[in-house]
Amino acid sequence: MPFFKGDYKKAAIGEVDIRDVLPSYLKKWGWTKSLDDFLNYWYESERDIDERVIEVVKELREKGIKVYLVSDNEAGRGKYLMEKVGLGNEFDGSFISSVLGVTKSNPQFFEKVVNNLQVQPEEIEYWDDDSENVEVANSVGIKGHTYSDFEKFKNNINS
Repeated sequence: MPFFKGDYKKAAIGEVDIRDVLPSYLKKWGWTKSLDDFLNYWYESERDIDERVIEVVKELREKGIKVYLVSDNEAGRGKYLMEKVGLGNEFDGSFISSVLGVTKSNPQFFEKVVNNLQVQPEEIEYWDDDSENVEVANSVGIKGHTYSDFEKFKNNINS
């Protein structure tokens, strides 16, 4: 937990590079393989993508609706998701906390999204499985929704 409450939070907003801070933790955790082995293990173990959601994203994009991935992640994992997992091909772009310098728990994150897209906040529909992030998005005028299950998501998206 000290890693996730400290250095990982700094990496998630781009203040530190995860590759610089992880080695001391790996030593404490008894990891005997390389840093790259650890990162590959970590990224690979958390790459489950709900293909049903990707299908909805494709449908929206086919209708001309722009769809962006929004994520709190350190730079390496953000790049991994977009490039290795292939989400860069599925979305029109991404907003990753380590690039924006702030996480979704801060209204500045969503203000930066709005400014980057050059739209009014109410033109954005946002989905997140964390209701606190949804409340933050709503606080800047974005239409936020909490993702609880696929059927509710699909029904609301198509209405």
